[in-house]
This record gives sequence, structure tokens and C-alpha cells, in this order.
Amino acid sequence: MSIPSLPNTQSNSQTPILLLSNISNYVTIKLDHTNYLMWKFQITGILDAYSLLDHLEDSTPSPPKFLLDEIGCITSEANPLFLQWKTRDKALFSLISSTLSPSAISLVMGQTSASGIWRVIKNRYTSISRSSVVNLKRELNNIKKGNDSVTSFLQKIKETRDKLTSVGIHIDDEEILHIVLQGLPSDFHSFTSAMLTKNEPVLFEKLHILMKTEEDLLKSSMDNTKEISHMAMAATASSQSSWVGNRGRGTNRGRGNRGGRFQSYNRGGFNQGGFSQGNSNNGGGATDHFTPDLNTIPDNHAYTDSQLVSVGNGQQLPISNIGNGQLRTSSSLFHLPRRFQITDLLTAKPLYTGFSKDGLYPIHGLSLPSWNSRISALLSRSASSSPSSHTSKACLSSVCSNVSQAALWHTRLGHPQSRAPRAWFERFTSHLLTLGFIASVADTSLFILRRGSLTVYLLLYVDDIIITGNDSSVITSIISQLSTTFELKDLGLLRYFLGLQIDYTKSGFFVHQRKYLTDLLTKFHMIDSKAAPTPIVLTLAFTPSDDDVLPDPTPYRSLVGALQYATFTRPDITFAVNRVCQFMHKPTSTHFVAAKRILRFLKGTLDKGILFQPGPLTLTAFTDADWAGDPSDRRSTSGITVFLGHNPITWVSKKQHTVSRSSTEAEYRSLAAGAAELAWLRQVLCDLGLYLASAPVIWCDNTSALALASNPVFHGRTKHIEVDYHFVREKVVRGDFSVQFISIDDQIADIFTKALPSPRFHRLSSKLLVCSTDHLFEGG
Repeated sequence: MSIPSLPNTQSNSQTPILLLSNISNYVTIKLDHTNYLMWKFQITGILDAYSLLDHLEDSTPSPPKFLLDEIGCITSEANPLFLQWKTRDKALFSLISSTLSPSAISLVMGQTSASGIWRVIKNRYTSISRSSVVNLKRELNNIKKGNDSVTSFLQKIKETRDKLTSVGIHIDDEEILHIVLQGLPSDFHSFTSAMLTKNEPVLFEKLHILMKTEEDLLKSSMDNTKEISHMAMAATASSQSSWVGNRGRGTNRGRGNRGGRFQSYNRGGFNQGGFSQGNSNNGGGATDHFTPDLNTIPDNHAYTDSQLVSVGNGQQLPISNIGNGQLRTSSSLFHLPRRFQITDLLTAKPLYTGFSKDGLYPIHGLSLPSWNSRISALLSRSASSSPSSHTSKACLSSVCSNVSQAALWHTRLGHPQSRAPRAWFERFTSHLLTLGFIASVADTSLFILRRGSLTVYLLLYVDDIIITGNDSSVITSIISQLSTTFELKDLGLLRYFLGLQIDYTKSGFFVHQRKYLTDLLTKFHMIDSKAAPTPIVLTLAFTPSDDDVLPDPTPYRSLVGALQYATFTRPDITFAVNRVCQFMHKPTSTHFVAAKRILRFLKGTLDKGILFQPGPLTLTAFTDADWAGDPSDRRSTSGITVFLGHNPITWVSKKQHTVSRSSTEAEYRSLAAGAAELAWLRQVLCDLGLYLASAPVIWCDNTSALALASNPVFHGRTKHIEVDYHFVREKVVRGDFSVQFISIDDQIADIFTKALPSPRFHRLSSKLLVCSTDHLFEGG
């Protein structure tokens, strides 16, 4: 039997399901009779981007429901292509329905396919639009600016034009220009004349800019005219004037005294001018003050005399109101201290203290500590805790194959204040925002810059910066801009970063901790010890004990803490380190021997690390659990690892918080933890602008846990894990990931849950790590 081909079947069937979880982010409005154009604009954009419009337009017919035999007769065997097409159609059906308002949903009730819903919506709302073409044209020609702003006026025209365009009536920019000019008031007469004399056509967007500029000029001109009409520099009056301003410096001094018609209003923004009896300006004598705002003079009344005031250009204007006013202060004198102090704006720490001399505040020669001297202790940290910074070129595409020609730059910058890291971090991140970076949602230390095809990532860790992107010239420019505000130090090609060593090949890079582990072996005098085949003894039972407790637990805690850092590049010791970490409060000699065995194992595997190479942009997780594996409290241990392409990027070995009553319960808790890890990683990739071509897959070796993830029946064995159950079920139903079965022999996560025999341990370890001697590295 032959099955007709359906292009990109799996990808197309998964796409609508993936869109369902994020449709509210893409289509922000619910369709009703008022917003069809906006709704259509949003939803057709996203559907067209994922090549789904053909399905709605019936360009992709439904495959036969049943297969045909050799002679063309219908059989009872279901056609897998039809099932996939149906899944895709139902997902689109749900996707479109979720964007409809209750009134719109009532129109499509009874439709059974996505194309049926699409056809009903299109016919209903398009017919409504066509019936109102005459009204829309009349409305377009009758739009007037009036008291609206230019932006509001042009927006009304654009909305009406868009409605006409949606029903096939096109209005070109030349016709729109005449409609706009026709709706302008007389204030825009000069602008209208200038636009009518233009020979070249004017685009609508450019017209908006020109009109906004003209509006701002008119507003500025009107403000100046209003100010001139109310303010004067001098006054003229007839010789019969019954009052004059008070003259002389000795008049109206102190608080609460009233003098002439206007008191001093320098604080209120008043202008001063001589006010005299003569018919000419008088620049000397008493000063009177004029203001355009009557609210600043509560005691005012209408001025009925015919006296005029003259402005600077000689124009004479009438006086509308006069009145008296006064200013009150809390003290008649203003004392300045003899002593002054300069403080740091960020920390309020005093930097300089001095005294006044002859009314001045001199600053004598002083030497303030530079940023370098202030952070000298920070820069002199040991290599194991904070290695030197570097600059290097690498390929981000070694992990993400769709990002090519990326450059990795690593610099160190100085803290402006080692005592105020939070204030400094806020200052630095605020500066990044001014450069166009946006903060990541998943990681607060990650910042992203996108401009067209350009992508730049910046990762900040204390005083270390890693910048990577697809244009090295832009990265260099960003570093230069940061250098103008912060101290940056470039230490060359990236080889050693926070204890991690990076060696390069043409196809990727190798990350290991050989130097860090060698220093650790030397510190604990085990550099010449015999290597162990595995990091943990298979038969050793880890239990708390009051016998043979170490008198000083500090060396044990120091070793275990250092081993935790070693798990960054050595996932094979994760379970063993997790076990010895559980006895930090009261370690015994047995526990110390177990921790030293991990060192002995590392002694024989110093050349191992993780090789990152290009591969498919997919996420794959492996989850496992060792049910009741801890003999002290019978809690289970969860093991999780996630691969990006063929590269392990995260791994976890963790004892579960509660006791599981069955292996299914323990496995399902691990499954839920793996689902949460995948959700976070997808958010990180989303922040980086990378989108998965297919849903992630979680591989689990417990058939009962798989049944729970896929079976909607909620039965007794799940009542103790109800939250985890609903969390995983929701993710599976939405298509965020799928859960598949894997045999126990192939379960990679088994290495994170229990001690394993040497052959099996090394077989699983080989799927995570490689040996540097097996590859040729540049400067490795």
C-alpha cells in the first residue's frame, strides 16, 4: 500500500500546537465587530510566518481517511497522513477560537474545521466592510483637524484608509495629501500652500513628520505672542497719573512691608521694569514687576486707567489688572557653615572635608584613590576563585548551529566602589540599556542587543564580561563605548575563565578543569595518589553516624565545596559529590575517605571534559530516579540531564524532598523536575532569539510514569503528586514537550541516581565526556 506524501508533515503538525501556548503573546485582541482589521493583521502575520494560511484557505485538501489497496479500493486501515492532518486542523481550530470574543464565537458555532471558521469570519466581517464603502469614503473626506493634534488627526485618516484598503479600495498617497490639506484649519495656510507647490509625491509617513514640525512651530509662536501680550519692560502714562512706583533702596525692606503696587517677585518668575510717569521708558528708579499669570497675585483687581506699558520692540499694550503681593521667608538671614564636605554619590562616604576662607571654599591638593587601587584586592584574587580575564574569538555556533561567525570577547572591568556592588551593577546595567540592550527574562546577568540581522549577547559575572555576536566590528564598537564610562582590561585570548579552561578546534571547543583539579589534588596532598576506577564505591552505605566524627570538619567542607565546583565540567562525579554533600554538618572519617576517593578518581581522568560541537537545535532530556535509595531516610534520588543537540548543557543529581510511596511516584517527580528544567532552558533560548524547530523530548524508563503523563484519568496512585501530575500533563497537552520511553540500558540519567559498576559507569560517562588526548586542540 502506498501513502501519498505530505510535505513537512511532522513539523507542520507540531507548529500549531506550539503556537497554542503563546498565542496570547502574538494576538493581543479578541475579534469582534469593531476590530476585524487589527485582528486580521495580527493573526495572518503569525499564520503566514508558519506557513499555515494555505491550510485555512483549503489549498491543502484533507488526505483520504482510509488507505487504498493495490486496486484502489478503500480499506479499513486508517491513513496516518489523515490523522496528522486532523491533528493540525484541530490545533488550528483551537488556536483561532482562542482569539475570538463571545460574539464572534457565536457566529462560528457548528463549524467543525479550521477552514470553516476562517471562511465564516472572512465572509461575515468583509461583507460588513463592503456595505459601508460609501460611508467610509464620505467619512474620509469629512475628517477635519479642529482642535485635535496632528497625530490624532492623521491617525483618524489612516484608520479610515485602512478600512477601505481591506475591502479592495486603494487610496494613494497623493489623494490622501489633498484630503489632509482640505481638513487643516487656517493656521496651516502657509503649510498648505507649500505642500501644493511640491512636484514630487509625499509619503504619508513623511507628511506626518512635516505636519508635526509645523504644529510645533505654530505652538511656539502662539506661546511667544501670549507672553508678549501680558508682559512689559516699562510703562508709559499721562501726567495726570495718580500713582508712581516707590523709589530708592531704603523703601520696603524687611518682612511683611507693603510698598508700591507690585512687590518683588523674583522667585515667582516675574520680569522687572522701571515704571514712570513719563511717556518714555525709564530704565532707572524703583522696580515694578509684571507677570502674565494672575494666580501669582492673589490680591488683584481690574485696572481701569488708560495707562499703557511698552515692550522691548516699542509696542504699547494695555494693563488688565494690578495688585499687591509679598514673599515670606522663614528667616531674615541666611547663614553658611564654615565647614564643608564632599561625599560619594553612590555610598555617601566622605571624600574630602575643608573650611571656608574669606567667604570661599578652597579645595587643596589631594589624591583620591583610583578605581584600580580601590579594587586591588579584588584583582589579586586567586586563580581558583576568579581567574584572569581574556579576549578571544570563538564560535557560538559550536553550540547553536544557526548562529554563525560569532565572536567571543571577554574583558574585565573595575568596580567604581568595591563596597557598593549593587549600586555599581545597577549603574552598569542602566548604561547597557542606553546602548540598546535589553535584559533577559530567564537570566538577570544576560543582556541582548538586536538590530535587524545583528545580534549581540553580553553576559556579566561580577567584574567579568563576555560579549559575543555575529559582527566583530559592532562588538569592538560596544567595548569602546563601555570603555568611555568604565575601566576595561583586555587580557587576550580566552583560555581560563572562573576555573574553566577552554581549548579550541575548528569544529567546536573543549571545556575542562585540568589546572583547577591539579591544584586541588596538590592542596590535599593527593597528586601522587593511586587512581580509582569510579568516584564512589558500589557497596558503600552513606549514613549519619556519631562514631568517628572528624574533630575539625573544615578540611572536609573545603574539599566537598571544591568538588561541587568541579561538577561544572565533570557530570560523571555529580552523584558522588551530591552524596558527600549531605554530611557537611557532622562528617566522619568514612565520609572523608569517600570524598578523597572522588579526588583519586579525578586523578586518573584529568584529561576529560565536555566537547561542544555544532548540531541540531533541539532539546532532549533524560530523567531517572532511584526509588528509596537513601538508607537513612528512604528518600529517592532524582537524576536529570539535558542535551542541546549532541551537547550536554545541564545535569542534576538531587535527593527528593519527600518520601515516595512507589517507584512511579519517584519517577514522576523526576519527570516534573525535568519538565521545569526544559521550560527554563526554552525561555533562555527564546531570550537569545533561538526557537526550536520541534518540541523537546523527555526520555523516561518507567512505563507507569509515561502512562500518567499521557493518560488523563487521575487515579489513586497519583494523589500524592497531584501538583507534579497537573504540571506535566498541562505541558504535554499543550505540546511544550513529549515524553518517550527509553530502556534502562540506554538511560543516561542513571549515572546521576546511584553508584554503578565500573563497566556501566564508563559506558554512560563516555556519552557525556571526551578525553582531550582523543582530539587535536589549538593551544590545548
